[in-house]
Amino acid sequence: MNTLTMRYMRLFFAGCMLMLSGLLLAQHNEQVTVEGTYRPKVNKVDKIALTPEIPEASFSFPEPNVEAKDVEHKFDIDLEKLSPVGHSSRNDATVESTENFLMAGLGSRLSPLFLYRHHSELARNFDLGVGLKHFSSWLNRRDYAPSSFMDNDVDLDLNMKLDGYQLNNKVYYANNMVHYYGYRLIDSLFASSELEQKCPRQTYNTFGLNSTLKRTDAYPGAIQHGGGVAYSYTYDHLGASEHFLDLNGNVNYAERWWGDKESRQSVGGDLGFIYGYYGSDFGRVPIQGHGRFIIRFSPYFDMKGGFYRLHLGLRMESVGPSSHDIETYLTVRPDVEGSLYVFDKKVEFYTGFGGGRKLYSYRELIGENPFVNPTVPLRFQNTKFAFDAGVRSNILNCIDLHLGVRYRNVDDDYLFVPSTQTSIYNSFTLVYDHVETVRVMADMRYKYSDNLNIEGHLAYNRYDTEKEQYAWYRPKFEAKAKAFYFINESFGVNASLLWEMGRYAKYNDVLSVKLKPGIDFSLGADYKLNEQIGIFATVENVFNSRYHLYLNYPVSGFQLFAGIRAKF
Repeated sequence: MNTLTMRYMRLFFAGCMLMLSGLLLAQHNEQVTVEGTYRPKVNKVDKIALTPEIPEASFSFPEPNVEAKDVEHKFDIDLEKLSPVGHSSRNDATVESTENFLMAGLGSRLSPLFLYRHHSELARNFDLGVGLKHFSSWLNRRDYAPSSFMDNDVDLDLNMKLDGYQLNNKVYYANNMVHYYGYRLIDSLFASSELEQKCPRQTYNTFGLNSTLKRTDAYPGAIQHGGGVAYSYTYDHLGASEHFLDLNGNVNYAERWWGDKESRQSVGGDLGFIYGYYGSDFGRVPIQGHGRFIIRFSPYFDMKGGFYRLHLGLRMESVGPSSHDIETYLTVRPDVEGSLYVFDKKVEFYTGFGGGRKLYSYRELIGENPFVNPTVPLRFQNTKFAFDAGVRSNILNCIDLHLGVRYRNVDDDYLFVPSTQTSIYNSFTLVYDHVETVRVMADMRYKYSDNLNIEGHLAYNRYDTEKEQYAWYRPKFEAKAKAFYFINESFGVNASLLWEMGRYAKYNDVLSVKLKPGIDFSLGADYKLNEQIGIFATVENVFNSRYHLYLNYPVSGFQLFAGIRAKF
């Protein structure tokens, strides 16, 4: 029976390999820690992200990035190890543990940045983590009406090792301020005294907590289980507020019913409950507070072996209620993933398909575009069908490659357009459309010895919309690259590049604007004075490119940052 089963499995995966050998793509997002160096991270246009040495802890330490920019925009480039075995270099080194880490710097626009981390063991099984972050700009952007921003973050982690379990807890507070300007002074419709009233200061505040409990003694024949809760309360200066709750749990049973010693099969299920309550008192037509929820149950069967991985599951969801009619309040969709490893696990072919619903969050929207109007309508995203396929390889020890393709068929996908709410000029609202997306991608990582590391990403996107003329602000072509060169143990230099084109913005109901290509190039350096103190410097947007993330909101131009880092 075992021999017959394995024979059918080999035939199945051989067919998958032949079917996928000509296909391209998926996405990657593994973070790597750079020992003793500062490097920019090209995941937000025209932002500086400082990734310092972080104290090693027995729990997941809070994100250490200090990002310097008044407008966030996500452009992920951090690549995962592109093969099952991967290889290590200086960039993957573990950082020496320390109790306190401090970083402070200043930008050329009088933009102070500050980061402090503390980690200590209160007892053998108790870890405490404390984090403080600040970034702001004190000088205005040239040619445009006075504009400024300030971001503050505080977080506290308390993590416990219990008998057979790990309990992680986090409490955080974020305060972010931006201006709704977007006017060139020479084009302004208002007198200086009217600007603050027509284009007011906006401040966002978020309180939140996350808690997860996981079983740590994993072995065949044991029932594994865990769960978590995440809650956030977000409110802004103009009257919008949101409560967002995410409850999740998992239970599974693993055993080796067939196969060799590397094989394992498991059955289980994921449970989830997501609830959002959003309302706004702002404007002539306030949004009455209303709640929305998703209840999810996903049973699955997993198989893993020396040369394969297969996940067979169902995604069952119930949603409601909503201010927008939904075709069905109960859906059942497949959730299937599989990988085939060949050539001694140096090549992986993978594929997967599925779908599901997502509850849009006001907190996520203002993180992507802080200039949204506080009366945005929130719906459910309905991914009717999603497909991913591709190949990863590191046949050459110094090069990782990844090629893949992604397809998404989505109802109620949101796009940013100018708001008709005249209480705030130059703000944005959402329109919803049916969008089909095809994304072809190529990722590469090259490592030479412990001194040179180069990562690159190329993508072509095609969007088909049903109502709107274009998929507003979404690029047709993207290219991203970053490189690090370590001259010696004390001194390193780095560079990052982002290029994108083919983005369109909606100007009004009948006119659209093609935005000029965005090219953003940055350089940086880091020098370690001793084991405790180092200095860093970086030049952002070297060519002073003034492309727009959103219409009337250009990115910051040339900026110089410098500062110190210390651990003690």
